[in-house]
Parts: sequence; C-alpha cells; structure tokens
Amino acid sequence: MPDLTLDDALTLLAAAVTQARAEGVPIAAAVLDTGGLTIAAHRMDGCFPDGLALADKKAYGALNLRTATATAAEAFPAPVQLALTTAAPRVTFLPGGTPIHRGETLIGALGVTGGTGEQDVACCTAALKALAATAP
Repeated sequence: MPDLTLDDALTLLAAAVTQARAEGVPIAAAVLDTGGLTIAAHRMDGCFPDGLALADKKAYGALNLRTATATAAEAFPAPVQLALTTAAPRVTFLPGGTPIHRGETLIGALGVTGGTGEQDVACCTAALKALAATAP
C-alpha cells in the first residue's frame, strides 16, 4: 500500500509525542500527503500557539525539496534559501521536516517543531522508526 493513511499519520504523531515527552519539550507536528494536504496534526499542551503553522511549513518544505529540511539547509546557500522561501512561502529550511517514504516511493512528509532543531529532528526520527515497525 503506497499511500499514507490516517493510521500511519497517527502512528507518526504518537511516536513524535512520545519522543518529545522524553526530550521534555512540547511539540506540534503535522503529517502531509504528497499533495501537501494535512492528514493529521497535533499540538501538545504548552507548545507555542503558531506551532501547527510552523510544523506544516517544515513538512511542506521536506515534501517540496524531497529531503529533510536540516539536510536542505546545509545543501543550499543562504541566497538560494531566501529565493526559494520568497517564491514558496510555505517552505522553510528549519530542522524538523522530513519526507516519508514507503520503499522508494515518497508518500508524504512530517514536520515537527517546539524544541531545538536537534530535538525536532529526534522526534521525526522516532516517528519514522515507529512507522517502519508497522510495515508488513
């Protein structure tokens, strides 16, 4: 099954929240399909009010750039980042956005915000591991 399902999205969110609790930070997380539409999103108690908006931008950036936002930030020089974010305001290069693949197929993206960049990436990594564990 190549599509990202609601059950998949909920698995991703639950694992991201579990990791956030272990990190001691309240996060917001968003799961998008390949069209950039939200499948599911969650904002923990105590996360900043615009957390969902930033989580969406991180997920959309990863989806659009086809790589983790932290990786893209290292790959693109600042002038290119500025040009891309100006042309596509829904894209960000902040760490915490990651594409989701099933095999080699891109099926969506996850964005996490609320901690440091490293904490957000750790939440994404935990979420991807949890989703992989559910694969047949």
